[in-house]
Amino acid sequence: MLSDAICTTEQLRRLLDTSPSLHKLELASCDAVVEPDPMEILRFLAATADGTMSLLPNLQHLHYFTDSYTWTAELWALTPKVLGIQDIHSPNRRQLKTLSFDISGDIGDKELGDLICKDKNVVMRLADAVRSGTEIELLHYSSRDVLKLSLAHHQLTLS
Repeated sequence: MLSDAICTTEQLRRLLDTSPSLHKLELASCDAVVEPDPMEILRFLAATADGTMSLLPNLQHLHYFTDSYTWTAELWALTPKVLGIQDIHSPNRRQLKTLSFDISGDIGDKELGDLICKDKNVVMRLADAVRSGTEIELLHYSSRDVLKLSLAHHQLTLS
């Protein structure tokens, strides 16, 4: 587990590059890990999820927590890419069993409905991953299931 570490993105990349057998990665308070943009590590994980860069090929469980960011269109767009699910059946994709994001940044005057994913294609890709056996938990403040809210918004189900 990497928690409250202070390092540059490049240092984190080198650390992960030397850990190909890593099965579980927990990134907590990522604003402290990746300065100044906590989304940078998710962009990096998304870019390496299809197996072409051979980073974390054995990663099965990813938990990401930050209290300095909130659900945005970019975060939603990156989420299925971290799974490497451009082609859900590709043998080169990262074979995550669980993906858990707890994004607890202050939403200010926004309503909870503002946190849902407006892009139906992203929600459909996440639903396909769940149907294929990946456990996905996308939360806001550890309790609000924004994936369920997004599925309901688009009138989609997991069955």
